[in-house]
Amino acid sequence: VEGGPYFSNFAGLVYHDGSKSIYFSDVNQRAIFKYDMTTMQSSIFYEKNAVMDGLLIVEDRIYWTDYLQGSIGSIALSGDADSYREEMFGLQKPRALQYHNSKLYWTEWGESPRVARATPGTAEDPETLVSSGIEWPNALSLDSTNNKMFIGDGKTKKITSCNLDGQNCRMLNNIEPTPEHIY
Repeated sequence: VEGGPYFSNFAGLVYHDGSKSIYFSDVNQRAIFKYDMTTMQSSIFYEKNAVMDGLLIVEDRIYWTDYLQGSIGSIALSGDADSYREEMFGLQKPRALQYHNSKLYWTEWGESPRVARATPGTAEDPETLVSSGIEWPNALSLDSTNNKMFIGDGKTKKITSCNLDGQNCRMLNNIEPTPEHIY
């Protein structure tokens, strides 16, 4: 997909094998786009007055972080606007998003940066997993086989490894800082 007349600042990217489609967010256009790999056509999948950043597909739903509204939202892959749900709200600039064992994991880089988790579609209060030693947690990856999470910090330019429960955090060795910050 090349930049087109309405693409300006891609942020999130996720592939859905069932529909053979790539979904990507454009934070300036405040929309999620769908690129059909079969027809090689792109279209606006969902628009909202939001800055949709991190993307994730779980079963039949696409989830996104919205740092402008401080929330995590989702919608059915059918694109039915009536299926929209606000999964979490009151967050401080959420960015990265992952899923494991029926829980959403995400990062926040506001005044109190953290990595948290909660069950989507419930009123469950988020559980803070990591809140010290991080400043701009922009990237998050989960290794369920080894019970680990990896947090990329855009300000410190460091990668931290922790257990999935947030315990036993440590900076990884032998990773040279990059000249730009981690997304």
